Amino acid sequence: MPNIKKILKNFPRRKKTSHKGENGKILIIGGSEKIHGAPLLNFLGIKSIGFDLCEILVPKNNIEITKNFSPEIFVDNFKKNFLTSKDLSTIIKKSENYDACVLGSGLEKNLETKMAVIEILDKIKIPVVIDADAIFEFSDYKKIPKNSVFTPHQKEFERLNVPKNFDFVVVKKGKIDVITQKNLIHKNNYGSPILTHGGTGDFLAGMIGTLIAKKIDSFEAAKISTFLLGFASEIFEEKYGENLDFVKITKMISILLSKNK
Repeated sequence: MPNIKKILKNFPRRKKTSHKGENGKILIIGGSEKIHGAPLLNFLGIKSIGFDLCEILVPKNNIEITKNFSPEIFVDNFKKNFLTSKDLSTIIKKSENYDACVLGSGLEKNLETKMAVIEILDKIKIPVVIDADAIFEFSDYKKIPKNSVFTPHQKEFERLNVPKNFDFVVVKKGKIDVITQKNLIHKNNYGSPILTHGGTGDFLAGMIGTLIAKKIDSFEAAKISTFLLGFASEIFEEKYGENLDFVKITKMISILLSKNK
């Protein structure tokens, strides 16, 4: 049994005197016509940690299903049915009101979207969790905001081609999650095989983004998030079996956090 209180010693708890906006404001940018659910799984990951404000930007075709998913989120849409550079000014302006951004889950795979991602990362000032279809060869990027985190699976990790002394946190997802930053390395050994279920990475990206929005170190945010999701998945499998349910996982993580203050 892990020493959960020790693992969560740096978890940012809400102060009794805090007010709206002080406990995590997160901007999600993702989705495509074929993959409407990825940003919603980002949101469930955010919800598992606890947040104050969240906004999701999605393709036009996805806006109604996104609005209907939860009354807790603000929703806006891209100018087209996929992310382009025409959305850049809107995104940069919106980002000024948020503490962190989750970018890439479910995005369209095309050159216009790739160029938009590169421009967003060049101009945005808040930390970004760079996930899925926002992960390219590292040399493709112009600039990346401080305290940002890459969350690749094995193939995306190979594509990223991480140089030596990499400034940013990288969470290489797998049977054992490997978290690195320069000379730091941490391995998360917790997790059930049910985490091979599609969407797990989107959920994790939301968790990490929320902790960064709560102003904790990005390496620590990755350590806490991978543990919580991994350990919760083990409990879930023991209780419910192999049919992963992200809504139940969200509640389980919230309970873990409440019991281990």
